[in-house]
Amino acid sequence: MTEFWTKNKIVILLFVVLFTAFFFRFWQLDSIPPGLYPDEAMNGVNALEAIDNGQYKAFYPENNGREGLFINIQAASIALLGNTPLALRIVSAKFGALTIGAVFLFLWLLLQNTSANNAIALRIAFISSLFMSLSFWHLNFSRIGFRAITMPFFLILALTFLILALRNFSKSRLSTFYFLSVGIFLGLGLHGYTPFRLMPLLFVAIFIILAVKKTFPVKMLFWRFCLLAITMTLVFSPLLLHFIKNPNDFSNRHNKIYFFQQEEPVKTLLKTLKDYALMFNIKGDCNSRHNYICNPQLNYVAGIFFLIGFIGLWFKKLRKSFDARYLWILYLGFFFTLLPAILASEGSPHALRSIGTIPFVFAFVGIGIEIAYQKIKAVKSFLIIPFFVLLIITTLLVDPYKYFVKWPKTNPDFSQNYLDEALFLKQFPQYQKIIIVNASTGVNTQGFPTTIMTSKYILWQEFKSGALAYILPEEISVIKEENFVAISMEENQSLLEELKNRFPEAKILKQDFNGGEFTAFVFDKNNLEY
Repeated sequence: MTEFWTKNKIVILLFVVLFTAFFFRFWQLDSIPPGLYPDEAMNGVNALEAIDNGQYKAFYPENNGREGLFINIQAASIALLGNTPLALRIVSAKFGALTIGAVFLFLWLLLQNTSANNAIALRIAFISSLFMSLSFWHLNFSRIGFRAITMPFFLILALTFLILALRNFSKSRLSTFYFLSVGIFLGLGLHGYTPFRLMPLLFVAIFIILAVKKTFPVKMLFWRFCLLAITMTLVFSPLLLHFIKNPNDFSNRHNKIYFFQQEEPVKTLLKTLKDYALMFNIKGDCNSRHNYICNPQLNYVAGIFFLIGFIGLWFKKLRKSFDARYLWILYLGFFFTLLPAILASEGSPHALRSIGTIPFVFAFVGIGIEIAYQKIKAVKSFLIIPFFVLLIITTLLVDPYKYFVKWPKTNPDFSQNYLDEALFLKQFPQYQKIIIVNASTGVNTQGFPTTIMTSKYILWQEFKSGALAYILPEEISVIKEENFVAISMEENQSLLEELKNRFPEAKILKQDFNGGEFTAFVFDKNNLEY
């Protein structure tokens, strides 16, 4: 048994973290989170359009503009599973779960050196990836159909291949292959999520530090990084060409949210810095879609270990247990992935915009646990190690409990009412379906706010056939005397009265559908059954 463990421990530990990651990202994915947020549904509508017309775009300009890679992958999922919320979210779940495996390999390769150091590297890689796998922060975004989940995936893969390239630098062909791989994943990342556009700067900074330290022959290092840059540009070229032809798409939204474009930029920046300094341990994102009632992004125990790891590595005495050659990459990665969130003043602290920091945050958590373990191991008490292990296990279970048990009870805003209305309308196949758009929030898209996208995605076939129509409140007079069922997106008594005056024979149905209440107006001219 000992020999089997020695030979296969890396595979076994990787399997454990991947199994944990996949299980918690797919369990109850069809019901948690509830509803379907319009931004998710907008992706789905674009994906359905691409399926129908065969035009899979590098960039979709609606809803402030979104890179196309994630939406095009969602299109493949919809083609297999149909236009359901699950089809959109299962793509995120896969990206999220695979990121955990990538983090394990990245940290193991980053930290290993001597045989003793390899054991430490393996422990840190395992505990860091396990904590990240079960964290509310990463778990939540792994179960929402947002393209942001691609950022940590592509970035960590790029860094993993960079470490391989550096460790095999003397092997010209192998190192060149790894540098090419870094460029590929960086290029793909640029197709994923807008804040990734700053990540090439991280690799420029890494090159500068390596060149200054003269870790490798500078000329050879320069040319291999040039190869990386060329590869990245080639992979990015479809989106780059789109931006050259449509320059407004490149900065469609970002010129509205930077701190230096606010009335008091210095004050705004200082507030933003304070918000992100407190985000991990004191007060996190207050958006109910992103977090649980303003809790810090790390639970309290994990937050303490994060501080131990982040600060502890500054001290040479604590650092000597690790291979310190590339530890600085963790600090650089943390800074550059937090930079897009710091530059933006909107909604700070913003857990989604800072999603790229997650792997580095949990790397420091794992390092903090290892530092604490090294210290308590020297204490002569047979109870201290079991207590420490119990503390770690308990801490691991806090966030899954928070996510699956406590968070759904807070009714996070995923527009459950819009999904319920769409599913209700789907029960009337022989009726004209009318949605009165009196919910004005959201970005204007094709004459209507994005709030309509939840129903448009679910009722796509009806929309294409003309059996679903969207009208504004002032357009009620255009409704014809035919079998129809109408719903106003938000309850409005005056609209119901106006409909009742026009169609006195119609029925008003108060619906309690999936726990949500709304009113439907049914005009049954031909006595159809419903």
